[in-house]
Amino acid sequence: METEHPAGLVRKFGWRFYVFAPLMAFLAPLLADSLHSFFVVHSGIRFYNAELGRIAWSGFWIILAIRGVVSFLVIWFFVWARFRDFWVWCCLVGLWILLDLQMEIAIR
Repeated sequence: METEHPAGLVRKFGWRFYVFAPLMAFLAPLLADSLHSFFVVHSGIRFYNAELGRIAWSGFWIILAIRGVVSFLVIWFFVWARFRDFWVWCCLVGLWILLDLQMEIAIR
């Protein structure tokens, strides 16, 4: 027995979503790491906190991929709820920057 879904509950995404959403999801934490590293290097004293200093480390890419998957799921949920994906992406970049700041190593 098949059930019919009301028209408002089924949301179909176009090809642009499947092309740009994964790209945006991967670039959100990468942009946040880049901005965080810029501010760390610009301050001139805490080079060990720069995220991009660990770019050759495989763990950096694994963590970036995990954060990208989380970003994709958030973008997917909000686009499904009919929010603008660009603003959601901007908020995700801000969130990842805040998390980068919270995870800084404090050496005294």
